[in-house]
Amino acid sequence: MPTSTFYNLPEIKREKLINAIRNEFSKNTFDKISINQIIKEADIPRGSFYQYFNDKDDVLEYILSYHRKNMIENVFLSLEHNKGDIFKVFEDACDFFRMLFSDETNKKLWMNLFTDRNIIQKFIDGKCIEYAGDKIINEFIPHINFDELNITPDEVKPFLEILISIFKDTIMEIFWDVTKFADVKAKYIKKISLIKKISNK
Repeated sequence: MPTSTFYNLPEIKREKLINAIRNEFSKNTFDKISINQIIKEADIPRGSFYQYFNDKDDVLEYILSYHRKNMIENVFLSLEHNKGDIFKVFEDACDFFRMLFSDETNKKLWMNLFTDRNIIQKFIDGKCIEYAGDKIINEFIPHINFDELNITPDEVKPFLEILISIFKDTIMEIFWDVTKFADVKAKYIKKISLIKKISNK
């Protein structure tokens, strides 16, 4: 992960470096990522780069964490906006990924990352666990409105895991063809509406 020196950079300089990293990852698979190209585009001395990151793996972890963080922040904003309606939150999450994958740089970046099985596994089973596993579910629970749901405390986690599982499949459909988003989202809403119907009081 980046050092504190990176986070202490002026915002404009930090964003320029982030954009250089995103651009390089969108152009090449991980094994062909060039730190020299990132340095050149960001217009920073080589020594400065290594004050921010240890190596290419460090940059990769930052990229994954950067997107995970944005995703989680959007989920919590949606929870607040929708007054804890978890079904609305999952609909909003669809829109978040549509915007993410509609950006050509982001689409190419994820395409390059997801061609590497090791990176997929790192995203799913590495530090991402703290976001996608029990920790994030436990953080969600206090913000969810269960008043209209016929769910016992023991059923909360399995209930969320079912919604997340359906959502993962939908994300991949959006990723492979974002132009079909309307159809994919409509199909997804039918699925979660069925779960809502079953789980409502």
